[in-house]
Amino acid sequence: MSKNIIILGTDTDIGKTFISALLCRKFKLSYFKPIQCGQPKDRDYIEKFSPKTPIINSHFEFTHPMSPDQASKLESKKIHLDQLPAPTENSILIELAGGLMVPLNPRKTQLDLLKKWHPPCLLVTSSRLGTLNHTLMTAKILQDNHIACRGLILNGPPHPENTQSLKEHSPFPIIEHIPWLPEMNLESAGKWCDDWKPSQALKKIFNE
Repeated sequence: MSKNIIILGTDTDIGKTFISALLCRKFKLSYFKPIQCGQPKDRDYIEKFSPKTPIINSHFEFTHPMSPDQASKLESKKIHLDQLPAPTENSILIELAGGLMVPLNPRKTQLDLLKKWHPPCLLVTSSRLGTLNHTLMTAKILQDNHIACRGLILNGPPHPENTQSLKEHSPFPIIEHIPWLPEMNLESAGKWCDDWKPSQALKKIFNE
């Protein structure tokens, strides 16, 4: 992959970090989380699940497990967009902190960061009950702001009805469905990853 891609979630704890680790391990990508909030750090999981993945240091790291604007206020570290330069290297998977409209400071959100950086993104969302509103609203905002979204990655147990509704209403295609693997231990999940055969749509993105 000659370009970078952003992993964006519809919510906190949607499985972004696990999907990021899975993709980094499978497609031999570097990992970058511009803003890290809370402990343990997401990079710690990446390093355990995919030890060969190069890790790029975060621009901001906060100890509090809160949104970036709240954590930065508590820890007296202001976040400005000009302090968040886009990576200059290629083949980097960039994981954002939480959802699209999460505030970075009193005036800017992660949507503003996406507008500044302009890389394509993948939207990680749940397959479970309750996903439709979060997913379709996020997809609508991406579309309205001309953000290049390459598709949805569903994370969780099969839910044919939700899958069908997303196919009918989302402006972006479903390109992969991953079972809820974080419940596995690292060894079992790693073996699943090594045996996993990604969809043709996903392979096309990372083999370009």
